[in-house]
Amino acid sequence: MGSLARASPKHTKPTKSKKEDIKLAMKGHVKDGYNFNPRSSLSENNQDYNRDPSLNDRVHVLVCIVPGSIAGMQDDSVRKSREVRLAARDMGIPEIAIFSPN
Repeated sequence: MGSLARASPKHTKPTKSKKEDIKLAMKGHVKDGYNFNPRSSLSENNQDYNRDPSLNDRVHVLVCIVPGSIAGMQDDSVRKSREVRLAARDMGIPEIAIFSPN
């Protein structure tokens, strides 16, 4: 089962990743174990680019964890999150939002 969470290392925050890489991951183009690089996007020539993703490589549900202190989030983080959510919507990927107390 492919997932963005599996492709993304636990210590990397999605807001630090290139949003284009996140979109590629949702489509299944990012191989397992790929380390997102905030300085450069994944290209088709990269060995971690999956040219022919299977159904199992694709994201089936986008889970968004929203901190309870959303008022303290930076505008850039909110904008990037919204762009990723809209891209998921356009791909027909359902979304679940979880609001945390912090």
